Amino acid sequence: SIHSFIVNCPNLLTEDILRRLAVPLEAALNLLTFFAGQDSPLKAYGGQIRLPVALVRLRFLEVLSVLPKTILENSYAPLLRILVSEITITDSLNGSNFTSLLSDLLTPTERKLLGSDAFDDKSNIIENILSSNSAIGASSLEHDATFLFRTKSDANNQPLPIGIALIDASITVFGKIYPRVATKHKFQMIKHFKECIRTAKANRLEPLQLNVYGSLLAGLKGIVEEKYSLSEMDLINSAREMVDSALTSQNALLRCIAAECLGRLAQVIGNDQITAEMAQKSIDNPKSATDVASRTGHSLALGCLHKYIGGLASSQHLQPSISILLPLSQDSASPAVQAWALHALALLAESGGPMFRSFVEPTLTSILKLLLTTQSANGDVLLCLSKLLQAIITTLGPELSVQDAGVSTARSNVLIAIDIMQYGQIDIQSESILSLQQLHMFAPGEIDLLDLVPKLVKFLQNNNLKLRRAAASCLRQLSHKESKQISEIVSGETKVGVKDTHHVENIMAYSESGLPGILFSALDQEEDNFVIKDCQETLLCLLGSIDPRNLSSWIILCKEILTTSSSVNDDNNKDEREETDDDDAVFTKGEDTSSQGILKPRWGTQVFATLCLNKIISQCCQGHRAHFDLALAKEVVINGGNSGLLVLHLAELMRMAFMAATSVSDPVKIEGLETLRVIIDKFADTVEPEFPGHVILEQYQAQVGAALRPAFSSDTPSHITAKACAVCSTWLNSGVVRDLTDLKRVYQLLVSCLSKLKKGTSSSCYNESASTLEKLSILQAWAEVYIVSMRTKSVEDEFGFDDEDDEFGDFSSNGTKDGNNSLSSLVTAELPSLSKHWLGAMKDHALLSLPQEFKSQLPYEGGAFYTNDTIELSRPHYKNTWAPILHASCLWITEADNMKAEIENGVDAGNNLGDSGENLTKSRFHLLTGICLESLCNPRSTELSRAQVLSCLCALEALLKGKTTRHMMSREVGILVEICNVLHRQALTQESSVAQVKIISVMSLVSQAAAEQLANKKQDKLKEVEHLKLTKEETSKILANIGEGGKIGEIVKEKSTAFAILEVCLCVLVQYFPDISPRATQSSSIIAMQARSRAKLSHRNQLSAEQMDLIATCVKTLGSIMYLCSPSGAVALAPSVFYLVTSVLQTTAAQNHELGPAAGQEQTIVQALLEALQTLVSIRFPEFPDEQESYNKIIQSGLLRLLDAAKSGTQEETKLDEVTVLLAIKVYLVFAPTQTISNSIVKYPILNAFSIVMQHQDVLVRRKCIKILNQIYRVERSEVSVPFIQATAPIIIRILLGPDVKSKVASEDQLSLHADCLETLELLIVKSHPDKRILEIYIPILVNLLLEQQQPTAALASTTPITTNLVQKQHDMALARLTRIGNQLPHDFKRILAENGELKARIEQAVLRSQEQDRMKRLAKQQMQQVVSQPSIKLKTDFSNFT
Repeated sequence: SIHSFIVNCPNLLTEDILRRLAVPLEAALNLLTFFAGQDSPLKAYGGQIRLPVALVRLRFLEVLSVLPKTILENSYAPLLRILVSEITITDSLNGSNFTSLLSDLLTPTERKLLGSDAFDDKSNIIENILSSNSAIGASSLEHDATFLFRTKSDANNQPLPIGIALIDASITVFGKIYPRVATKHKFQMIKHFKECIRTAKANRLEPLQLNVYGSLLAGLKGIVEEKYSLSEMDLINSAREMVDSALTSQNALLRCIAAECLGRLAQVIGNDQITAEMAQKSIDNPKSATDVASRTGHSLALGCLHKYIGGLASSQHLQPSISILLPLSQDSASPAVQAWALHALALLAESGGPMFRSFVEPTLTSILKLLLTTQSANGDVLLCLSKLLQAIITTLGPELSVQDAGVSTARSNVLIAIDIMQYGQIDIQSESILSLQQLHMFAPGEIDLLDLVPKLVKFLQNNNLKLRRAAASCLRQLSHKESKQISEIVSGETKVGVKDTHHVENIMAYSESGLPGILFSALDQEEDNFVIKDCQETLLCLLGSIDPRNLSSWIILCKEILTTSSSVNDDNNKDEREETDDDDAVFTKGEDTSSQGILKPRWGTQVFATLCLNKIISQCCQGHRAHFDLALAKEVVINGGNSGLLVLHLAELMRMAFMAATSVSDPVKIEGLETLRVIIDKFADTVEPEFPGHVILEQYQAQVGAALRPAFSSDTPSHITAKACAVCSTWLNSGVVRDLTDLKRVYQLLVSCLSKLKKGTSSSCYNESASTLEKLSILQAWAEVYIVSMRTKSVEDEFGFDDEDDEFGDFSSNGTKDGNNSLSSLVTAELPSLSKHWLGAMKDHALLSLPQEFKSQLPYEGGAFYTNDTIELSRPHYKNTWAPILHASCLWITEADNMKAEIENGVDAGNNLGDSGENLTKSRFHLLTGICLESLCNPRSTELSRAQVLSCLCALEALLKGKTTRHMMSREVGILVEICNVLHRQALTQESSVAQVKIISVMSLVSQAAAEQLANKKQDKLKEVEHLKLTKEETSKILANIGEGGKIGEIVKEKSTAFAILEVCLCVLVQYFPDISPRATQSSSIIAMQARSRAKLSHRNQLSAEQMDLIATCVKTLGSIMYLCSPSGAVALAPSVFYLVTSVLQTTAAQNHELGPAAGQEQTIVQALLEALQTLVSIRFPEFPDEQESYNKIIQSGLLRLLDAAKSGTQEETKLDEVTVLLAIKVYLVFAPTQTISNSIVKYPILNAFSIVMQHQDVLVRRKCIKILNQIYRVERSEVSVPFIQATAPIIIRILLGPDVKSKVASEDQLSLHADCLETLELLIVKSHPDKRILEIYIPILVNLLLEQQQPTAALASTTPITTNLVQKQHDMALARLTRIGNQLPHDFKRILAENGELKARIEQAVLRSQEQDRMKRLAKQQMQQVVSQPSIKLKTDFSNFT
């Protein structure tokens, strides 16, 4: 039990637990020491208690093997005695057994050299039983019943006899503690091992040697892992003697272990001289020795020395080692020597790296020679040759892709060697594939895919597991880069023949679908996990490279796999068909017309096929609108486009999702439900062209209900019900459901789950964690439905929808309005119980989110939906579901009626969040607000998904929108500042424009709450001073100083809401206008680079509508900051606010200049800037003259900064848009105090700016300028309007008196310009002196615009018809204005005409001509009415008198 606890619960192993575990372990060690002593009861009762004692020893060592090395550190001496006695098999219970760990210490090639060629797990069991190095009857469950519950990671080996298991455990523990014992003890153990080997009997010598050398190798390996070293020469020499004696042993396994020991020994010594002696001895020995054992042992010793010391440390021995190993590898008289020497050469090449480059050519020559001369029976030699070839490919590396003479020769030799290996035995063929796979990494162009890919496909159906693994791995690698190419190759191969070569009879084949079908077919029959994983990764790579415009083959393939997943028998189908409810309509598979039954795909294949289908819908078609627009898809098909668009296969997609969701396999059900959810999400807005006002998914309502209903039965697993709840919420929120009856079908499924939310109710078949998942998923689904219902309700309230409004008829209104209203009413009925559970879940989440040090403060009885025993298992479920529940809880608590009801009802017996009505509301408010702020400001907030961040922001927005909750929030000290700080952090980290828009929305609500907070403070202060009977001015002063800044204007950053809002605004604006911050312009941080990228988008006018609204809202909020401050505080913040507004205005104006004349006026950002500027310059402090004077100077400085930027921007990059600048100046002129703009340093630059724009070449710019002047002329303050009239009115008059104003009107814009000028002059008539002397100028201008009597035939003969039409329009406009002036001011009009006879004559001619034109028009109209068209068919009967 202790062993299982340590293995399965490693996170619970604290220092205290380890200290407590040490007590029974020490007692067990004392007990085992007593049994091993002289007074041991084993001597008297050996036969009866020997086996139980051995079992206790085994369990004790197993526990030590998984505990930290420091445990029992003070009791190493007795522990070592026990270990050594087991290793040296002093107990007769072990007999001649030896450890089974040796093969795990060797490489696959070395195991091949020892004769172990079993690659398949099934074959491996038989080989181990028959092997001479194994115990008969191993891997039997009767040896150890604990393997019934041990996992694979818990026990790497199979159940072994207790004697072998004891030796294995002893060697494992020995390897852990040997590095930590004293040097003298290490030396004593080596001496003891040598003595035991020397005195051992012949029949026990070999097992003893294997155990001893295995333990020595484990000890040396432990020293390396602990980063210790050996420096005692006696110990080193003794260990060397011990290892050297085994290198020439007749046992091949022992020679391998000894060579490994020699390499590890050289690694822990770290002495170059001793290492050189070891290497030289292994080099010299094969020269003189002729026996196979010596040559093979020392050859492998050389390889291990280079393997563990490394290339640089062994570079001096590289050439001598190769000079001895190459001849040995060509000793055809001894294949064993050849194989061992080649394996050693491979180790040298792998460790040598670039230093082995000079030996590549002779080694390749030797490989080619041996491949041509070695017989196929010598499989060991050929295998080692392939490993050596792979090592050489690694050595050459990227050099293989270089086009050079020397490299070309080496590359050609490599390709020749691989080609030769492809015609060998199956093992050699698999090695050739691995060599090709390795060559493809460095020189992909040298691989002939047309030849390789068909072979790999055929190898997938081979009976040999090693070959299948190699083929699957190679296909996986090829698919990463050449997925499209290999798919085309397989599709073009008509003779692949995989359908008839399956080694599993009657398995389904999908060869018609190309490579994906072949891989799915392999998944159906494969049992090896590595092959299955490689095939799945290959399919995913192929799926990622498919053309989104052609998905038909994949859809057909998935349909073929998934539509056979239904295992409902005929009786059940008959019963279902008898049901009358539409929800019971199910898809059924067509009858099998084949003469022989076909095995259905495995559930694993179905799961993966469903995953692929899900990926196709959600990812592969992203950005292709035609896949989700039926009308567009039909148009594409009509125009000859592809027919693989998803929307055209929607019926098949729904069929596949339905079949998977109703499968008998739980994993398939999960993926089927997820696919159904994705389909609903993607196609919810796809309209049905043939039925306007309806969506395409409406026809599948019955299928969706039938797919979901089985998931809500009482015997359904919790995780399936949880997934079905998510699908239900997606379906209800999609807006597809049009009828209340249809809505209730799925709604009732969610209602049926509410009974599971009661405390103590859970399924008896599943654990508490599964029950927690189910309950939280139910709450999440209801929360999502409630959020959508409240959103639609708020939209209806905003636009004033009325149930009695039938303007659009029943057909269109029934779908959108009535469906959403019914959803809202249905959810409202369940809110009393849901709200309690939502708040309970939020309390659980808050408790579980506490740091580990507060774990002891958690409730002992657990929470609303978790128990104290399942805290760790429940945390992930809360982590995945808390965000929507939080949002829904905040929406619910902000409803005034709900708050009022809670307060009236007092204590809620079903909730433990408070003890009275008002306290209950406050505690809930604090709980939800705390969760929002903690989640957003926590350092781990970067782990939150985008949806969770948005949910938190929406929850804060809901709390701030509610009148009661906003009032509570404004009453809390510092909470608004904390919210702004959290928003500032999120503005820095969130790149999504959607999140930033929500951040600014919350910030604007914070500004509103702060304004209400200030209003409440002023109201309270007003009540306090009422009895003092102060004057109105004194009271206003007192109330004004309540704002932030107080009397002295000191803004405390940590406590100021206005300053916190300013920080958030600056953070957002810098991301789009980095030039306003010099630090952001020069910084190299990621945020600064992102800001410059956004600025480029803004420079190219590529900002989205959301981003423009974001900037606009941010700028408007800047204008409202000043109202939160006292007059002195406003003066303190005003420079920063004006700087931000004018900086953004300059940048926007510069961008608008590049986009075109007057483009800035129509932009959202410019309008927001003008509104903010108007708000700022309109602020007055009449009771504080000093502060007003300072504020006026700041206003004036902002205007001067803008004028200076407009004047100095001479280059195209810095030049500002004229209309944007004039609009900003107009705001100052209309709303700013008079003294700020009457100063000469301001007035004359403004007049100059208008005068310059009035003479602009572009007509549209001049027209906009005239419109702005029109508004300035209307200003009541003469100090503002009169200078502009005096400076700009003459320019307007000159425009109207131009030489070509009458004959050359080039465009409608020019005509509109003249009309605007006339309108502006008419405004001067109203504002002029009572004698209306301006008419003496205005009437001649109008007369000048009239056409002369002979002008149309003479002067206009050369003009275009368009120009002639415009001149005529101008004439008509002038005549109409003259007529209006004559009617409005008859006396002045007659006086002026009487004084000027020419004007009178021109006007009379124009009037007569106009009357003549009107008469001609009426005459032509009458003639047209009199002309009666003759009928084409004359009737014989006259019906004229028929009535």
